[in-house]
Amino acid sequence: MDSLSAPALTSLVLAQQSDPQENGRSPRSPFKTIDDFLVRSACPLIVLVLDGIPLMDHEVVALLKWLPSLVELTITESQFKHPPLITSDFVESLHSHRRSALRSSVNPILPKLQTLVLGTQSTALDFERDGISWLLMEVIVSRWLPEQSYAASIGVSCLRSMELYLSSYDEIDQFDRLEPYQKSGLRFVVGENRIFDY
Repeated sequence: MDSLSAPALTSLVLAQQSDPQENGRSPRSPFKTIDDFLVRSACPLIVLVLDGIPLMDHEVVALLKWLPSLVELTITESQFKHPPLITSDFVESLHSHRRSALRSSVNPILPKLQTLVLGTQSTALDFERDGISWLLMEVIVSRWLPEQSYAASIGVSCLRSMELYLSSYDEIDQFDRLEPYQKSGLRFVVGENRIFDY
């Protein structure tokens, strides 16, 4: 990937299946390699999957800023020892118009996002305790823009589908507030971690 360029690429799946530290050495962060590839390719990416890639929250946000054409995003945290990727700061950075610790501009990253899938090693209790479930709900609501003319006027597509997979799941009461949006057409799924096929 270090010298590869793919200017016509529309779909990219990056997955790590083995423990990067199994040889006893700390792995080199893949951020620069991925970042350089995206800059070099300047591709109109529509689908991106980051499955178990050991990245930090701020690194993923930096990568996403290169991808204004992205429609579908899937991120699953590494199952091996690594700091959490899906943090409150990361989730808040996906808000349609709010600044966050990782995003200084009110202009949204991923303005065309319609499908979001997140898989985390955190539990439902972790998500509630850290306020991430509340922030995620606010992100979903900020991107639920079913009226096309309004969505076009602010330059943000309607988020149609959201899936959240936790390491263990007990019902999160805060998500009950999404019921009216689900009745209006939002697809919202929450459950325990699953194996993804690409």
